[in-house]
Amino acid sequence: GLGAGSYPSKANRCKMTNSTVTEEEKAAHVHRRALDGEYDDCYGEQAATCKMANSTVTEEEEKAAHVHRRALDGEYDDCYGEQAATAWTGASEEVRVGCYGEALIARRGYTVRMPLEDCIQISAFLRHNTLAIFIEMTVHVSGRLDIGSFTADAQRVFYTENAGGSSELSEAFSMELLARCAEVTLHKTELELEYFTGNGSATKITDYSMALLDDTIVGVSVTRACNGQWPHISGSYSVEDAARLLAKKLFGVNESSRHISNASWSKQLLFIFVAHPTQIPILREAACRLTPELIANTVVLFALCTGDDAASIFNRSSPLKKRTRLGLGRKSAEHLRFLRESEPCARQWLFR
Repeated sequence: GLGAGSYPSKANRCKMTNSTVTEEEKAAHVHRRALDGEYDDCYGEQAATCKMANSTVTEEEEKAAHVHRRALDGEYDDCYGEQAATAWTGASEEVRVGCYGEALIARRGYTVRMPLEDCIQISAFLRHNTLAIFIEMTVHVSGRLDIGSFTADAQRVFYTENAGGSSELSEAFSMELLARCAEVTLHKTELELEYFTGNGSATKITDYSMALLDDTIVGVSVTRACNGQWPHISGSYSVEDAARLLAKKLFGVNESSRHISNASWSKQLLFIFVAHPTQIPILREAACRLTPELIANTVVLFALCTGDDAASIFNRSSPLKKRTRLGLGRKSAEHLRFLRESEPCARQWLFR
């Protein structure tokens, strides 16, 4: 039930040119509101007289979700006499709406849009060992990401030391989005996962593992498709760039799955933050060039990030967390300790 209203002639106040809403969907929406006992006129001057008593969505939530939906369509409308920036006043911490074939989760700081079909498929495909799929979501970052408002699991990913790099915010935000959209929980962080190669050699590692509702464990690898550039420069990301990224990350996914020793999973999710809409078809074209053996049974999730504040996800260093950076190729003492402890052949008790 987004965008309440019977769409009278006064709806011309809204900028509908960029909307993805069809006339049939408008009609279906009106019938839905009528069945709820709401013969409202939210697009005209009579908005205050809407019959909201029988609605399962509060008036403020309805307004907030509507404004976010219109803003994401490129329509910064003022149908309620309010600016989008203040639409959350009086609304709850989170608004979840399903309509127009999409699921929308609106929270302070970001809004997620995902096709309803993909919402169903992501959980189903993660549970079946032999299935691989590429799915998409859109994340509009409308303010500085507040780590304190993330789930406890996402905060744990952010504040727990990882194996190095500048990906703590993107990894934590991926956990936040997966927890909100797929109701998963954190299983183990990067340095809690242990690996065994059998010959003492190094192996690729996974960023964290998560548990589905049925306790199925899935590994998660997170990356960013941006070539280190923000904002995205048109034409700067090629199919070759995408193929190189996918091949590298999928190889790492398969290798870490083979050598994991203290967790039990049979597949992983590759979470890719995307900086610009034009990159998604490029990534999909690049995926068609990969061998089935490389893709294996991996679920690949493209998360398109929009909004100026999305820059923090793609920046090489996070302003939210200060850390000491080691030289290129060097590992911290903590990481080296975990590598030693994760190699069973190096443990003294095996030779007693």
